[in-house]
Amino acid sequence: MTMDELRASVEHMVRDQHQVLAAPERDRAIDMALARYGVDMPRRASATLRWQADGHAQRLPQQWQLSFELLHVELLGAGGRNEALHRYLVRELADGFELLLHERTLLAGSQVFIIYICPHEAGSIHPSHREAVAAYAAHLLCRQLAAHFSGEREAAIGADASQTESRARNYAARAAEWRASYFAALGVADPAIEGAPARPAAAVASWPQRHPRHQVGGAPTFRVRA
Repeated sequence: MTMDELRASVEHMVRDQHQVLAAPERDRAIDMALARYGVDMPRRASATLRWQADGHAQRLPQQWQLSFELLHVELLGAGGRNEALHRYLVRELADGFELLLHERTLLAGSQVFIIYICPHEAGSIHPSHREAVAAYAAHLLCRQLAAHFSGEREAAIGADASQTESRARNYAARAAEWRASYFAALGVADPAIEGAPARPAAAVASWPQRHPRHQVGGAPTFRVRA
């Protein structure tokens, strides 16, 4: 799915006949929907780093961002004898990020396999969830439209006030419907609903234990995974 296709889906769901919403507001809603999707359905990716020189640090892929979260680090050995590395951190540099090992020096040519979480893009949405992500963006936009017409209601009089109030109620109802359809499609509980059941423990237990994300400046600190 491309970003243009996602925009088209959102526009189809939100009929802004009065042209209240501008393009930047629509794109911001889509960005927020992708972020919400990342919370509910984390995007896991992997890469293999090749040590360029003897040492305890190696550059991470160029696309690495501060929002990425490292989950697992494993030294690839001969004959499939791999070794999980537990003491490490991601350090931010002036021009990128590097993986820093604690009390461990690797030889040039060593290969380290990493698993990490990164933000979703339009193209990374699972096909069965595309409409759901568009629905969440539609929820945000309808909520914004409801607030807009609710504010206009105070300035309107007579029939105009009644019509404006009706628009506000309709958009608020649509916002609630789109939000409900998003969580229903993903099969997760809406955190805004009091008493909503938590996600199954198995869904959490399937992920490796997470480490601190980054060290920015100063002396690095390390954590040993239990």
